[in-house]
Amino acid sequence: MKVTRIFTGADNEAHFQDLEVRFDSDKPGAYSPSYPVERLFFRSFPPKHEVDYHVAPRQQWVLVVGGVMEVECKGGKRRFSPGDVLFLDDLTGRGHITRNIEGTRLLAYLPTPPGFAL
Repeated sequence: MKVTRIFTGADNEAHFQDLEVRFDSDKPGAYSPSYPVERLFFRSFPPKHEVDYHVAPRQQWVLVVGGVMEVECKGGKRRFSPGDVLFLDDLTGRGHITRNIEGTRLLAYLPTPPGFAL
C-alpha cells in the first residue's frame, strides 16, 4: 500500500516522498504495522476551495474520503482521490498548497502523538 509523505526538506520547501506500507503476509486479512494516533476527526471543504502555502499544524495521517484534491509542493503537483493516504510532516518552511479539483473534499485526520517518528 502506498502512502505519500509531505515533508520539509533541507531547502525549507515541502516535498513528496512515496512510502510503501508493508504487510505481515500476502494472504487476505494481512496486517500492517500499528501506528499510534491521538484522535480522529473529519473536515469538509467546498468545491473550488484553495489554501495557499501553509504548513501542517502537526504530524498527521490524512485519508481522502471524498472529492479530488491537488497538493502542490516544490517538486510539482499531485492529485489525491478517495482511498489515498497522506502523512503530513511539513511542519516548518514554506509548506504546500491544497486545492479542490472535483466535488466537495472530505478528509479524515488522524494526528500522531508528540515525538512520533514515521
